[in-house]
Amino acid sequence: MKRAIGVGLMVFLGGIAEAVAQHPVYNRWEAGTSSAPKAPFGAARGAVILTEQLRRDSLQLQLRLREDSLTYTRAAIPLQLSRGLGQRLAAGGPLRPEDAVYIQFLRRNLRYPELALRSGMEGSVTVQLQVAATGRVLSSRVVSSDLRQLTEFEDVPIKSSAKLQDAARQAMQQQARVLLRQLTFEPGAASTTEELKISYVFQ
Repeated sequence: MKRAIGVGLMVFLGGIAEAVAQHPVYNRWEAGTSSAPKAPFGAARGAVILTEQLRRDSLQLQLRLREDSLTYTRAAIPLQLSRGLGQRLAAGGPLRPEDAVYIQFLRRNLRYPELALRSGMEGSVTVQLQVAATGRVLSSRVVSSDLRQLTEFEDVPIKSSAKLQDAARQAMQQQARVLLRQLTFEPGAASTTEELKISYVFQ
């Protein structure tokens, strides 16, 4: 009798297991767990992380350039400059009193861009100004630049990526263009152009 009850219990439990396996809800749960997406790993995960890092770096560079521009536009020169300033400075001849004001203006407001310091860039940027008859600067554009990376500073090697060097050049050119845009010249009979050079030197 006990043996018959045991066999009957095994058959009953086996029937429950078979019913559960065939139940539609159970099957849907099994299908859901077997098709769940797997997180990337190895080379695929490394590529995802690198892409995100490059995106963040690009946003940070754009933000830094914008912050520098806002800083430069706060500068203002108190006096009107005599026209022909660029030619007098390039020739190295005698300067007028207002020319000294221009030099003081640069010393007070010209700052080495942070990106240029990090990448060890130095050199010069030449900016052409279009000056209206009223003396106001209408536009400024970079006509030439000679910017290069130092190999070392005080016996310390300087290394930076090509991307950082390009960003540093942009920052230096942008600072020169935006800063000189704040100048004011004496009124004249017609509009004229001025070419001024700004030098960045590691010291």
